[in-house]
Amino acid sequence: MAAEVAGWIGGSRPGGRLPRLGNPDWDQKPHLIEDTARRKPLGIAPHGSLADRLYREKKFDILTGLLKRMRDTGVLVGLSAHNPALVELAEEKGWDVDYYMCCLYYRTRNREEYVKLLGPDLPLGGIYLPSDPPRMFKVVQQTRKPCLVYKVLTAGWRIGNPAEVRRCLATALSNIKPGDALIVGMYQEFGDQVGENAAIVREICAARRKVRQP
Repeated sequence: MAAEVAGWIGGSRPGGRLPRLGNPDWDQKPHLIEDTARRKPLGIAPHGSLADRLYREKKFDILTGLLKRMRDTGVLVGLSAHNPALVELAEEKGWDVDYYMCCLYYRTRNREEYVKLLGPDLPLGGIYLPSDPPRMFKVVQQTRKPCLVYKVLTAGWRIGNPAEVRRCLATALSNIKPGDALIVGMYQEFGDQVGENAAIVREICAARRKVRQP
């Protein structure tokens, strides 16, 4: 199973579970789409790494074929992407999708792309560029379709203190549309992160409503 959520959306009711995560190999195993649909998810989206790879390889027919196969199952169709250019292409071409899953960081760049941006002396491990979120936020704001925005806390790299968490959530909430949502990873073993984050979001939203009042 992949560590990243992308296979399908489930658990629409309180206490619901997300029992299946998708691997980025559905171009080789498209039958998994029907297998997933039989579990009655709200929607299905190709893994973001798969969609980004097919975009890079210009295999648009394969990607749109997967989207059509998902549509034929009768569920909502999503498109997950780390590269904002993929969402822009889907919008330009009018691809048949109901929602987007938008990563704030373009995590699927290959080494050549990183070298072009940063030089040959690349850091070990994951690379999260501060210039990435504004690009994806712009795409989120331009589409009328709902967007599920993820990597809001930079995969756990920006949780050093409550103020930093608040800044990340506030930035995300101020850059998404009504009807969009955030996907935030939490780990209850380190405290009531669900309760803490929910309280922060309620405070941010209440403050924004107060500012908008005449």
